[in-house]
Amino acid sequence: MAEPRTSITDAPDAASRDASKRTKRYLIMMGIRVVCIMTAFLIPGWPKWVVIAAAAILPGIAVLVANQPNRRKIASSQEQDEGSDRPQLSDGSYDVVPGELDETSEPPSHVSRSTPQDDPAPHTS
Repeated sequence: MAEPRTSITDAPDAASRDASKRTKRYLIMMGIRVVCIMTAFLIPGWPKWVVIAAAAILPGIAVLVANQPNRRKIASSQEQDEGSDRPQLSDGSYDVVPGELDETSEPPSHVSRSTPQDDPAPHTS
């Protein structure tokens, strides 16, 4: 069975983008609350009490909605690719070259194996 492939489109939104979406939802609901409070001064009778109740309940609902993470399910790329006739870059099969790594030979002259600990004088600019 093939392992599922990971795609960048499977990644969730960036934290900053998610936070801005949540803030926007919260501010919209608080704007509706302000409209409800102003409307309560303008209308008489039982509708006034409905608008006041809505203005009292909206902050709690706004907090719940704003704190709700994005749980939208995005289909994985493998689910999307099954049965797809789109051209692929690779079919997933790779050629393996048999052999052994010879670490005893010296590297070519243009390759240096020195490490920062081997360098006696630090380089300054």
